[in-house]
Amino acid sequence: VKVTCVLGMSGDIWFDNVSLEVPKPIDWETASTKNYVFYWLPGHPMPAGSQQSQQMIFDTYAKKLGVESDVVINYYFYPDTSTIRSMLTLKGYQYVSWNDREFHSINANDNHEVVHFITDPIGRPPRALAEGTVCWLTGEWQGEPIEDAMTNLSRTASVPRLKNLFDYNLFAMHDPGVSMPAAGAFVAFLVDRFGAAKLMELYSAVNGVNSYEGVACGLEKVYGLAGTRIQAAWAE
Repeated sequence: VKVTCVLGMSGDIWFDNVSLEVPKPIDWETASTKNYVFYWLPGHPMPAGSQQSQQMIFDTYAKKLGVESDVVINYYFYPDTSTIRSMLTLKGYQYVSWNDREFHSINANDNHEVVHFITDPIGRPPRALAEGTVCWLTGEWQGEPIEDAMTNLSRTASVPRLKNLFDYNLFAMHDPGVSMPAAGAFVAFLVDRFGAAKLMELYSAVNGVNSYEGVACGLEKVYGLAGTRIQAAWAE
């Protein structure tokens, strides 16, 4: 059992009143597709067609990324928020375990975390690149098309520089309404200009990187251009 806390600064942290409760076994009902094993509680089946729809989402994104993936995701479906919160002692409505390739949710379909599951074996890049890939594939951020969001940001001179996107601490300080569509637009630029295969090379080159300097090195290694030149080309 590992108890952790992610901090944006150095220092020590103490945990009080940590406890472990072993849950009772659950007799899940299951079904499988190529890249999923679906689980649901007896008496609360997944909506008709949702499993096939989820596999289609996976196939569509993998094709657009140029990735052939044999990843198998364990997709746990819960009937409502109170059930998943009580069973997993959550405050939210979903839980993801990357190492176990598990996704727990009250939603029968997902078009966000599936992207990370597809790309995770290739690399875990800075959050801006990972979330930008999601925004590029879905074409929107919170219901607003990326193109419209970027038009508004451009009009108000609010488009962040690459340094502010790819330095994790600076990225986390931005309003998501600014940073997310900007990251999506930058990923779209990279794919339109250089292709999806190069994007996956970048994922590998900046695996585990959370600083702009590291990303700049990766950009130059993969695309043969300095970060400043890519910044200028994107701005243009």
